[in-house]
Amino acid sequence: MERVKSAFEAHRVGVSYRGSSVRVSPNVYNTQDDVGAFLAALKEGLEL
Repeated sequence: MERVKSAFEAHRVGVSYRGSSVRVSPNVYNTQDDVGAFLAALKEGLEL
């Protein structure tokens, strides 16, 4: 989980952590770039 947290912080993606889960709350104001940053951070954090 620490690797995932570090990746989100490095990509400046705001999420919240609930135990061993990550809560993502997209909204109408998120851009395609925001979604891309989230996916890049997730991929990096999970080493996909």
